[in-house]
Amino acid sequence: MPKRPTCQKVIAEAALVLKNAAQPVLVIGSQTMVNCRFPNSLADAVRQIGIPTFLAGSARGLLGRNSEIQFRHKRSAALKAADVVIVAGFPFDFRLGYGRSISSKATVIAANLSADELRKNRRPQLAAQMHAGTFLEDLAQATGAPTVDRGQWFAALRERED
Repeated sequence: MPKRPTCQKVIAEAALVLKNAAQPVLVIGSQTMVNCRFPNSLADAVRQIGIPTFLAGSARGLLGRNSEIQFRHKRSAALKAADVVIVAGFPFDFRLGYGRSISSKATVIAANLSADELRKNRRPQLAAQMHAGTFLEDLAQATGAPTVDRGQWFAALRERED
């Protein structure tokens, strides 16, 4: 049986994948907010990651009313066009089309407290069984500046949003 990578190794690999992503998307679910003692620190980490972000459940409001990285509409279209999708504290259930809403060509990265939810319906290429908020904070620390310009990606998502 192959050894599962540690969460820190997954975070390092995720940071490298994200650095080279031209069209990344982040989906943050309710589990990310469970026992979150410092939501402002989490919000700062998400802003530092700096990729298009969709919030669901009790994560709504995390980035405030007006955020340049937060999108509210056309999530499925964004997931179909994305080259990297990070799913934090959100199951691959009906809301994500059981994982089928995400492009089959995308690299999927997931963080979830539940081993079952982490791999149910869609197996991510990189999976961290840990608190999704901690995962995002650690990822923000590990992620450097992107190697590609994401301006066109943001513009396309904003056009859909409008």
